[in-house]
Amino acid sequence: MPWWRDRSLLTAFIVDLLHGELAKLRPGQALPPRPWSESLEIGEAGLGADSLEKLTLASALGQALRLDRSGLDDHLLARTSIGSWVDLAEICLGRFDFSMVFLTSGSAGHPKICEHSLACLQQEATFLASMFGDRERIVAAVSCRHIYGFLFTVLLPHILGVPVWRRVDKTTVNLGAELRRGDLVVGFPDFWRLGSRSVEQFPSDVVAVSSTAPLPRDLDDVLANRGLSRLVEIYGASETAGIGWRLAPSPDFNLFPFWTRSPDGDSIIRGLPDGRTTEILPQDRLDWRSERLFRPAGRLDEAFQVGGVNVHPRRVADVLSRHPEVVEASVRLMRPEEGSRAKALIVPRNMPVDERVLSAELERWSVEHLSAAERPKSYSFARELPRDALGKLVDWR
Repeated sequence: MPWWRDRSLLTAFIVDLLHGELAKLRPGQALPPRPWSESLEIGEAGLGADSLEKLTLASALGQALRLDRSGLDDHLLARTSIGSWVDLAEICLGRFDFSMVFLTSGSAGHPKICEHSLACLQQEATFLASMFGDRERIVAAVSCRHIYGFLFTVLLPHILGVPVWRRVDKTTVNLGAELRRGDLVVGFPDFWRLGSRSVEQFPSDVVAVSSTAPLPRDLDDVLANRGLSRLVEIYGASETAGIGWRLAPSPDFNLFPFWTRSPDGDSIIRGLPDGRTTEILPQDRLDWRSERLFRPAGRLDEAFQVGGVNVHPRRVADVLSRHPEVVEASVRLMRPEEGSRAKALIVPRNMPVDERVLSAELERWSVEHLSAAERPKSYSFARELPRDALGKLVDWR
């Protein structure tokens, strides 16, 4: 039975996708906490989507599930509730379900379309099922509209036949009391950092998985000391899906069995379910320890992640530079001792400047023009950006 025949999984995917799209359309505005019922209206009587927002939501869903291949995707606009959109999606997927689309922000900060065949996604999920076949429940702290969440909280539980508890809109305060023996908790680095503070002792036989960004190595020991049974980190991207995994505390990632290292080591080769192969350049430089073991050695596109979301510093700097009181800006990730958000160095149009006033103005500007993950949480000011002898931007404190 295909995954989308499980109505709870299809509904969860559609709800997460609609939630994510509305969050982008309404920056800074709170949305109703999930889960959303099938009876919830998408328009004014429920989520409040106007005609343009509804068109955007329908287009995003049609793209993600390739509903256009069925020829029925335009019928979404005539339907009013989440349940009615699930009904139509089931009909469309019954005609075509061979591929899905996931979006990433890409190296320039613009959404990038990443289409994956369902056969390749199922190939990976089948391997994951061999790794986590003893799990009795999936606890999802990530959205299933992204490829990592889809693999672990849609396809994996579908293969294992286990229930999913979705807690994407919950804090980690009561996490320890909510978990039970046999759980697989699907999270991301910031979630595990917060969980390490709020959970004094994990129940026995709880397994954690993390992805979307590098997991700080000090968390390996902290979570183990809290009683976590296993901690598995997944390395991959929207463009490639999963590439490798590591079992803490080992720093080395193992290639998934359908990936191999290319002869020159710069790219990797995937064996497809139909016997063909495809060669891909990873998002990071890979430090090869052996033919099957590697360590990520930094992104090629300079992106960093906040809360599991790619943040492209050049795009954020460009947005800040469009403020009328800013000449130029530089953006980077805070150092571990500073926090885990973006920070910005600003060259004001006029110096000296009231830093408190301009910081407040830039915060308002960021709310209007940037996503929550992209917004800097610290502003510093200088007469010019630091550059090396060749005129290239250098790091700053």
